[in-house]
Amino acid sequence: MSPRKKISIQPVTLFVVTLILLTMFSVFALIEFFQSKHEILSIMEDEGLVLLDALMAGAERSVLAYEALESQMQNRLMDHAYAFETFDYHTYLNPEKINALATTFNLFRIEILNTRGVSIFRSGADLPAKIDDTQLIPKWLAPLFHGNGDSVLTGFGEGKYGRNSRYAVAVRRRRGGAIVVDADVMVLLEMRREVGPGRFVQEIGSRSGVVYVVLQDTLGIQMASRSVQQISSILKDPFLLRIFQEHGQASRIASFNHQEVFEIAASFHVEDQQIGLFRIGLTMNAYRSLMKSARIRLLFIGISLLFLGIVGFALVVVTQNVRLLSESYKQIQTHTGEILQNLEDAVVAVDGAGIITVFNSAAESIYQLRRDTVIGTRISEYSLSCFELLKETLTTGEQIKAQENQCEIQNQQLILRLSTSVIRNSSKIIDAAILVASDITEQRQLEKQLQRQEKLQAMGALASGVAHEVRNPINAIGMIAQRFQKEFQPKKDLKEYQKLTRAMREEVGRINGIIQQFLEFAKPPALQCRILSIEKLFDDVHAVFNSSATSKKVIFEVKVNDQVVLDMDFDQMKQALLNLLNNGLDACRPGDRLNMSGYLENQSYIIEIKDTGRGIPESELGRIFDLYYTTKAEGTGIGLPMVVQIIQGHGGTIEVHSELNHGSCFKIRLPCQSQGKSAKN
Repeated sequence: MSPRKKISIQPVTLFVVTLILLTMFSVFALIEFFQSKHEILSIMEDEGLVLLDALMAGAERSVLAYEALESQMQNRLMDHAYAFETFDYHTYLNPEKINALATTFNLFRIEILNTRGVSIFRSGADLPAKIDDTQLIPKWLAPLFHGNGDSVLTGFGEGKYGRNSRYAVAVRRRRGGAIVVDADVMVLLEMRREVGPGRFVQEIGSRSGVVYVVLQDTLGIQMASRSVQQISSILKDPFLLRIFQEHGQASRIASFNHQEVFEIAASFHVEDQQIGLFRIGLTMNAYRSLMKSARIRLLFIGISLLFLGIVGFALVVVTQNVRLLSESYKQIQTHTGEILQNLEDAVVAVDGAGIITVFNSAAESIYQLRRDTVIGTRISEYSLSCFELLKETLTTGEQIKAQENQCEIQNQQLILRLSTSVIRNSSKIIDAAILVASDITEQRQLEKQLQRQEKLQAMGALASGVAHEVRNPINAIGMIAQRFQKEFQPKKDLKEYQKLTRAMREEVGRINGIIQQFLEFAKPPALQCRILSIEKLFDDVHAVFNSSATSKKVIFEVKVNDQVVLDMDFDQMKQALLNLLNNGLDACRPGDRLNMSGYLENQSYIIEIKDTGRGIPESELGRIFDLYYTTKAEGTGIGLPMVVQIIQGHGGTIEVHSELNHGSCFKIRLPCQSQGKSAKN
């Protein structure tokens, strides 16, 4: 056998092969490096867009909330102005009455102008001894004096007497001239600072990892985080101008204060009106650190490949790049994750397949779901109505802005303001869909309560003024009827005469009784509160009301689940409960049930009065607490408003739920003083 022929590799060949392999794997490492860089920037962009959507949703809610507050102030001032004009038309306003009304309704000034626009009365100040008839009519009041309207609104402005900012309205005076009502707007301005979008800008701008947050338009900066003194103009920056004109969003690496930042910019709209451009700058310290480490590692890998071989170190390249990408993702996710977790609005995000990827703390609180059980599941597994918008956005790709949704969660009715948005990749395919939810239940309840309270106050004050004026002529009629009855005797039809005079006196007495109710409602007695047992209150109500229920063959039951003491005016609270029970009894038929129960709920004590009677039609449900509204033939429409007045005087609230032919439930919520068995009876 001939010996095997040895294969020898020339040094040049080995060098060339090694160089080729080294070049190939070096190119592979460079590709991996730039791919990692691109993926890190993509992750920063996705997380930044989620943060930007949450910011814009919160800012939009704040803008709408402030506009609602300003509208309420305008309506309140206008209602007062019309009420004062009616009062002036019937009884004449004087300085004493004007000062009293300004104090009662917490108004900055009430001013009466004559037909020449000259102030003849105003609250809080004395008029000069000699009235200047040459004074010109203020421009903003000119429409009233020229017959071009019945009312005008000036909005915000400096006070006429130079002391405070004000918000003013005016109405035409039927006696000639105008009535002007000014409100001190310091409270509204304070609310603007509390609920305005600037709070969100400062809060997010102070977070770790955020360099700046700016809202600007073509005129300049509207609001910005504290770190911003100046920033590039929209008109001078083609990138920003394109986003502003196209109403879109995009990201880039920009320069701010001589350092690179990752900037995300998007057009900001409120109810289809473009407000400006939101810009968020994220720090690139972690990115630069990772890229620096990656470059060092790349150089080390290249040198190592020269000495230790191509194959082994090629695996190191891949391993290093994977680890770098993982570390960068974790660091970026940490920065944005902390911000999302601390937002007051609920944020839920799903990927293109409908898998939930983001579920922050606010979402856990609103939806009553645990984050660790939700992340990784499909959004289609949940039947909550508020998730339907997210499913719709994921399916259609259409964004939804500021839509209110009433959602039942754990037997609680919540009012949520929902907005959705989508994130698309370079191929315009949906990568993620985001739902931002704000719980505005308490806000809507407070608005309803404020409207009801202001309406009752205005109508009560008007009723008081009218009642005072009506009482004197009614009493005079009663005295005349009494004299007719005692001092005059007709020659014929004596019995008919006596019957008519007696009926006249009785009707005068009945009218006086109604007037007294009006006066008591307009100026209720001060609360005489003391610590009392709720059982004592329920026992007294049961003792008084049980006979009425029995006579009508209605089953009346009282149940107290907790031994609680409350700080309350016993007589007024008892009267409020009896009014509600009598209303329930009127709605019941023989055999129906009427229950009164009490129990603790969180930090409040709940009193429920339920009946199985006729119920209240939906068309009347929103009006039952209005003054003078009644469906009873003999009713005055004061009973339920007085109940509201008593409950609110105790710092509580009342709400009603009713279903026609299935009964009604009045739910009173009172602040709980303490819990225990000891109380003054």
